[in-house]
Amino acid sequence: DATSHFEAHPGSVVTCLHRSSIEGSSMLASGAANGAVHLWDLKVPPQSNAPAMRMLRHSRPVTGLCQVSDDSLASASMDGTLLLWDLRSTGSPLHTATTPGGAGVLKIAPGPWGDVLAVATERGLHCLELFDFGAPMADIVPYPLQRPFSDIVFNSVTHDLYAGCSNGSIQVFARLA
Repeated sequence: DATSHFEAHPGSVVTCLHRSSIEGSSMLASGAANGAVHLWDLKVPPQSNAPAMRMLRHSRPVTGLCQVSDDSLASASMDGTLLLWDLRSTGSPLHTATTPGGAGVLKIAPGPWGDVLAVATERGLHCLELFDFGAPMADIVPYPLQRPFSDIVFNSVTHDLYAGCSNGSIQVFARLA
């Protein structure tokens, strides 16, 4: 049984969570089916529906969250956008990237050097340069896919990208960055 709970996204479904891996950070990010992203400061007990920051911009479910620097969080959505947020302010996102053809984002994975995001969509596998967020995404595997990838992760030693497939296999893509 859970030791406690709190209402993170009342009236919606929590679709993804991201716990910061940056040393000393106490941030938990939550994404929801209604397109909202909330940030929680885990130094204090979470209060129901009282996040430290609310970011409302996606029009479809949030499918991925990733802290890409001390001050930036990337969010991805089935609406075909990736947003880069400044964690020091609650305003609009710093940058918006759109997937090729506006395909919904299924998974994101940060590169081991923090310079790229791998982006698995309903139609392909792409690479987004974090230092040029507005540039078009480079295709790793373009449309049409036989089936979308179920998960993606980088190998931090070899810098290869591993992509899980619905047929039970894992495809390996050579170092992207």
